[in-house]
Amino acid sequence: MANNNEINLGSLDYIEIKRNLLNYLQNQDEIKDFNYAGSVMNSVVSLLAYNTLYYAMYSNVLANEMFLDSAQREESVVSLLKPLGVKIPTKTSAMAIIQIGGVVAIPKYTRFTGTSSTGINYSFYTLEDYVEAESGSEFITNIKLYQARQLVKEKDITSAFDFENQSYFIGDSNVDINTLTVEVDVGDGVWRLWTELDNIGDSTENLSQTIYFVERFDTGFEIQFGKENTLGNKIEEDYRIRISYLVSSGSAGNNIVSFSTTELTYSAIEVISGSSGGLDSPDLSYYKFIAPKFFAAQNRAVTKDDFLAISSEYLKSKGYNVTKSNFNAFGGEEFFPPKYGRVFVTTDILPREDILDLVAYLKTKCTLSILPEFVESESRLISYDVKFVPTNSNLTQQEKNTLIKNIRDYLVQNYSYTNQYNIDLRGVEDALISVFPINSATLKIKFSGIVTPNIASTILNFDNNEIEINEGLNTISNNFQDKFSQTVYLRVFKATNQAIDGFIDLRTFIQYPSTTAYDASKNYGRINIASGILELYNISNSPVNLFFNFKNNFFKSSSNIKYTIAPDRVELI
Repeated sequence: MANNNEINLGSLDYIEIKRNLLNYLQNQDEIKDFNYAGSVMNSVVSLLAYNTLYYAMYSNVLANEMFLDSAQREESVVSLLKPLGVKIPTKTSAMAIIQIGGVVAIPKYTRFTGTSSTGINYSFYTLEDYVEAESGSEFITNIKLYQARQLVKEKDITSAFDFENQSYFIGDSNVDINTLTVEVDVGDGVWRLWTELDNIGDSTENLSQTIYFVERFDTGFEIQFGKENTLGNKIEEDYRIRISYLVSSGSAGNNIVSFSTTELTYSAIEVISGSSGGLDSPDLSYYKFIAPKFFAAQNRAVTKDDFLAISSEYLKSKGYNVTKSNFNAFGGEEFFPPKYGRVFVTTDILPREDILDLVAYLKTKCTLSILPEFVESESRLISYDVKFVPTNSNLTQQEKNTLIKNIRDYLVQNYSYTNQYNIDLRGVEDALISVFPINSATLKIKFSGIVTPNIASTILNFDNNEIEINEGLNTISNNFQDKFSQTVYLRVFKATNQAIDGFIDLRTFIQYPSTTAYDASKNYGRINIASGILELYNISNSPVNLFFNFKNNFFKSSSNIKYTIAPDRVELI
């Protein structure tokens, strides 16, 4: 059968599929002179196009769910992470931090009542014992309260335990599995706390093998112990087992700032931080990001990803909802000047006591040549412009406005961030071209910030993002008055054959009444284009507002800077 029309397999659009089928039929030789766009045959072609689209989309979704990076369904992510030894919770309890005065001690599982702004009461519990206040203080501080609609306390599961399979099933998917504790009496009347193992790398720390595993299923969680010749001690038939856990209300327990209790006699309760972190479902993006790093770390910290993974797991065990947007770890080589042999962690969700505990914990996991430290976070605001060329050059004004609105909405939904670490804007142009009918797109990232370099030199490190330089000459700031009351423009001017991977002096241009002239007598700072580092000297007696761009769309953040990013202008060329 001769057919000069090539088969087109490149489109998943229903109209395009149907058009390709019609073109194919109209150009084949066996059944000529037939109106394939007629009512009956057109319905058959429509059915074929729908069937083709259905199976194409099904195959695409099925393929996506087979890989961790592209999986969207929670069940798929849970299944893919099982081989990595990572447990994904269902619901997560909200946590609040308070301090109490006038009490000597607070027992584990003390119940508090938290009252929302609308008058609804929620139950909160302590998950550890708290002893008397520090010397000179009237308060017991840093008390963590976890929200739960039900507390299962020291439930004896011995009679329901499956000794043959060494397992017990908790048939409630609302359990906050991070609050689970397992205790075993080996026959001597003493309840001993056993340790959950969720990564095989922990085994070197648990030579006693008093460990258990937790596996998630659709309807609950299974607690699994060791069998003969396997990792973990076996539960013998003369042992007794009891468990405790919280059944969470998820996000409903967030934003509580008023607490009381009838189980203690106290003088005052002060809220250090209101309840937060309650989740109705797991943050899948976090687990997709952290799980491979946690598996690779194998419970030892060498690379910054190791520190990130181990820190995240440790803080989750303390009740903090850690994500890649509110916690970060990075190497000292990313500082200016570099601090080799150090790894830094940064966050703004921890009180000072837990920060010190985290750093102390990390020191037990890293090699002798690496020193973990905590560094305060910084916040910066940047924006970006997008210019694009539509595929159809004959769009009406209304069509242009609609396309601009759709692109802006897409950018706001997918490339807009609020106070986050680990932001990546690379590849935005390619994403726009794949989604919208446009031939090309250009992204320009803009930064503006106010600094006051009138006391000492001011260094701004833009997260190792290359700063734009155009034809060797780039305006770095608007004009400002220097300490000599002259109007100054700072510009990058690259000398002949000068490499841009090092520092370049900021050339100074003074604005005179009728002209602008270069003044070599004043040194206002220097800039490293390739590393994104700007260093300003003692140049002004008042704040200076800086404006400049990152090169193209090369923006991938790390370090201790939390960025807020949003699209500014979307323009059609």
